[in-house]
Amino acid sequence: MNIPKIGLGTWGMGGKYEKDPSNREESIRTLKAGLELGFRLIDTAELYGRGLSEEIVGKAIKNFKREDIFIISKVWKDNLEYGAVIKAAKNSLKRLGSGYIDLYLIHWSLENSLTKETPLSETMRALEYLVNMKLARYIGVSNAGVELLKEAQNNLSEAKLAANQIEYNLINHEANKEIIPYCKKNNIKIIAYRPLAKGKLANLEHEIIKSLAKKYKKTPIQIALNWIISKDIIPIPGVAKIEHLAENYGALGWKLEANDIELIDNLTY
Repeated sequence: MNIPKIGLGTWGMGGKYEKDPSNREESIRTLKAGLELGFRLIDTAELYGRGLSEEIVGKAIKNFKREDIFIISKVWKDNLEYGAVIKAAKNSLKRLGSGYIDLYLIHWSLENSLTKETPLSETMRALEYLVNMKLARYIGVSNAGVELLKEAQNNLSEAKLAANQIEYNLINHEANKEIIPYCKKNNIKIIAYRPLAKGKLANLEHEIIKSLAKKYKKTPIQIALNWIISKDIIPIPGVAKIEHLAENYGALGWKLEANDIELIDNLTY
């Protein structure tokens, strides 16, 4: 799977758990500006703003070549039965104005919160159908531990799990223990949501981070994002404001030295 090294997160665009069109036009402008700057990865989900986020993404990408943009979307935990997965994906495609989703993920929990638990085999069979019908290029999971990853892959006939989206940042890097080693061994790409810990890293005061920012002539945010990129992990920072775009994009095009990566690895917050 060829995926860009950093993405644009859309949580809050068009609302969070409920639809909120108040920032619709601003969100479209922000995503367009990001694409014009050079971003080529957008992360969204049917949950975000009850689908309005996907509509916003669809509007933003309209004048760009679809094949140049990598779109991630996700099916929510209430739609994990076979038919519901396929219906949810088709609804997402309609909102996105696209014939396919590049990477389609199970969003959170592998259980149906409205009725009885849906067998994982049923959900994975539906995801594989989407790949076979070319409605999704790749499929994966979110927030999955090693046992769940194994079970998910074992329930696929031919398709492979392409990604696991997890929380990963300077504060929360528990995944280093088991999840990341397993994913690397099995060619499952790690995608990091909350790479800036929901804004908690906006004012990094740690002396090592500040000294590295000075050394590389970068901001602390760029240091934090490049640290993730250095591990072959894809960060998806949110872009609540258009002015954040250039700073986030500035995490690309340079590399932390190995000894500096190790320094950051050993930090505790």
